[in-house]
Amino acid sequence: MKPIEKSLVLGIILTILYSFVNFGVGCENINKKVLRLHILANSDTDIDQNIKMKIKNEIQNFANMKNKEEAIKICNENLVNMEKIIYKELRKNNENNKKIEIKLGKNFFKTREYSNITMPAGTYDSLQIKVGSGKGKNWWCILFPVLCLGVAYTNSTLTAFNKNEKKITTNKKPDLKFKFKILELHETLKKRIRNIFQKK
Repeated sequence: MKPIEKSLVLGIILTILYSFVNFGVGCENINKKVLRLHILANSDTDIDQNIKMKIKNEIQNFANMKNKEEAIKICNENLVNMEKIIYKELRKNNENNKKIEIKLGKNFFKTREYSNITMPAGTYDSLQIKVGSGKGKNWWCILFPVLCLGVAYTNSTLTAFNKNEKKITTNKKPDLKFKFKILELHETLKKRIRNIFQKK
């Protein structure tokens, strides 16, 4: 290979790496600004899935937040209230024998699309609600910024994100989807390695 060809190949490789590093940094910044919601239904029966959606509707009442810090504070202050609301919903459906687990902490999420935005894979602060066995179809959502609790997406909704972060979450170009896939593989590998060391 001629020196000029080597330089061109090296230039292309460096451009790709720089582009992906930039993308990765943007995704990490998004992770830090978002509070996600994850509701794990007991099963896929109509009753359990209906309960899951009613829980989602109730949690909307806690979704009027100015920033992520306030969102976490409000959720922390209302964990007991949320539990009461959920148990009340279970009693209405004669399902009050089921156990409820509500946790506010960090959880890993794969790449997910919510209507017209895409959230990159990674570890996010999240409110996780598990009903019974938690083996049914789940509900993923975003508590802050409020993006998927019946609120239509607009640029103003994403005021928490800068221009680059908005571009990452709303761009549907094929090359960006490829980057999301690479990032997801990278984040999944990191999660597995962390789990191995935590078990030791």
